[in-house]
Amino acid sequence: LHAAKNVLREIPAAFVITWPWLLGAAVTSALPIYLAMTSGVGEDPADPLRGVGQFSLAVFFVIFIFGVQFSSIAVNWHRYLLLDERPKGWKRLRLDKCVWRYFGNWLLISLIVSLIVFISVVVLGGILALFGLGLQIGSAALPVDGIPGGLVGEHIVALIYATLVGGLTFRFALKLPAVALGRDDFGLGASWRHTKGQYPVLALVAAGDYLIATVFSLVASAIVVLLAFSTSLVALSIGLAVSIFGWWVLGFFTIALLTVLYGHLVENREL
Repeated sequence: LHAAKNVLREIPAAFVITWPWLLGAAVTSALPIYLAMTSGVGEDPADPLRGVGQFSLAVFFVIFIFGVQFSSIAVNWHRYLLLDERPKGWKRLRLDKCVWRYFGNWLLISLIVSLIVFISVVVLGGILALFGLGLQIGSAALPVDGIPGGLVGEHIVALIYATLVGGLTFRFALKLPAVALGRDDFGLGASWRHTKGQYPVLALVAAGDYLIATVFSLVASAIVVLLAFSTSLVALSIGLAVSIFGWWVLGFFTIALLTVLYGHLVENREL
């Protein structure tokens, strides 16, 4: 709730901080989208490797470009919430040491969590195999009032995954606001120590974050689909604008959530 209030109260400031990067994202995303669309991947069943290289390059571009842009926005947003520092002019497009460290640590945390999850799944699969049981994650038959059971099952699995993995991610991720503040003394170990005994709470926070993101995406998708039936260019533009605005707010909510956790657990700030 504290993070949500921060975002709702500071939407004008968030727009002032990020509008140059929003324009930059619109421009820099054109090349990887073009590469992906012209790669021809999956179009020739006889040649499954056709266009894989070009498509992989496009994916790499997307991860790198948007990762750097997100890191720059996140650093400015962390510093604004924690230090009341409002970037002006070209500082909104900062690409300094803090941004590159933020981007690198974001990748490192993602890799560590992915490795832990992979090892856990392999070990669990091995244990179940010893008892003659199988480990299957996917569409389960869960009929709920006519809703396709597979879809419901996938959402339940996704929620469980987001809860368990999200709580683990938060235990490492308090380093990111510290990086944004320029702290070289606060490492992954410090983040782990400051969140000791907090995993159940952090897992619930991660579940809430996932549910909010899911509701946002469903509402935005519904609006886009409804407006897609209209032949009006204005209606289509409104639909896309609503979708983009929703994901923009969600991004700031996640950054604000991480900032609140850092401020409360590390700097002992009151909520």
